[in-house]
Amino acid sequence: MDNLDSPVVRFKVPGFWTWLVCKDADGDRGLANIGNRWLLFHFAVAGIAAYVLHENAAAIAKSVALPGSAILIGLAFGWAGRSAGLLQDKSFSKFLIEYGPAPEGYVYAFQLAVLAVLAFVTIALLLVAGGTGISSGSPSCDEAINKGLLFFSGSIAVRESWGIIYFVNKLTIQYYRVREQELIDDAGKG
Repeated sequence: MDNLDSPVVRFKVPGFWTWLVCKDADGDRGLANIGNRWLLFHFAVAGIAAYVLHENAAAIAKSVALPGSAILIGLAFGWAGRSAGLLQDKSFSKFLIEYGPAPEGYVYAFQLAVLAVLAFVTIALLLVAGGTGISSGSPSCDEAINKGLLFFSGSIAVRESWGIIYFVNKLTIQYYRVREQELIDDAGKG
């Protein structure tokens, strides 16, 4: 029989937006996944792609960005499922609790990747619908800005999606190392 007089233990779990802007237990902040030295790379990719590709921004958004974003979302959910399966193992969860970083980084990194892809989709849809509304007074400059925004957001979305694939693969390797040690320990006992 449950003791109804026992106080209920409630754990304070920071939400995604808190994790994104505030430091976690390890001193990390979710925005650091985006706002880091790689931002220069994304600006360079966006600038070069906007300069080299002469196709209209709306056409690029319609023919490449929207189908590409669907692929990125599928990858994110597929790899998130793989990660969730690994985290269900009791001994591996114990290992992560003892030696791993704050759990928010594990979980919310997937959500950040999906958010990056959603931002990419939003920009693509705005372009398909007629543009972002940003105007410099020059149609050719406006087109370059629109393409630059599309490629910049796309580059970040690809990197964040790749980041979760990298993370899950690293998690998988850690999982097998923990299981390997358990098997060695079990063999030594037998």
